[in-house]
Amino acid sequence: MCCWISILDDNPLSGHESTEWPNTAELMQESRTREAAVAFPSDDDDKIVGGYTCAENSVPYQVSLNAGYHFCGGSLINDQWVVSAAHCYQYHIQVRLGEYNIDVLEGGEQFIDASKIIRHPKYSSWTLDNDILLIKLSSPAVINARVSTLALPSACASAGTECLIS
Repeated sequence: MCCWISILDDNPLSGHESTEWPNTAELMQESRTREAAVAFPSDDDDKIVGGYTCAENSVPYQVSLNAGYHFCGGSLINDQWVVSAAHCYQYHIQVRLGEYNIDVLEGGEQFIDASKIIRHPKYSSWTLDNDILLIKLSSPAVINARVSTLALPSACASAGTECLIS
């Protein structure tokens, strides 16, 4: 997915922002150099919200957005940027990477504050049109077995293709 975005004037983190908006093609270039991965549900029936618990480290790009509590998820698209939904906007966001069980400190997690939070300029909270948010991390994520960037496809999947949502 690509879109041109600009920093909103009403962003409360305006003191942390510049007038430079991210080059989305550059942000996603690293993610396109790898083949997109597919995960399958496990054989057990431990369902969560109609799905299955993911195997540990099977979605290393998945992040938890936290403001004293988990409130939304996102995906790491390179070592400094996370993509999420604009309806997840909060004034202060801590991005938690490498989590498996958000209720337990397992070791290896990375907690990094956001330095910029950018909503799509045409986001509508009424219709949820353009429901996209970019979060710049205050320091780069350390890429390892628990934390990795999302592999993005170079084209849309054809109709009927099964896709993983995490």
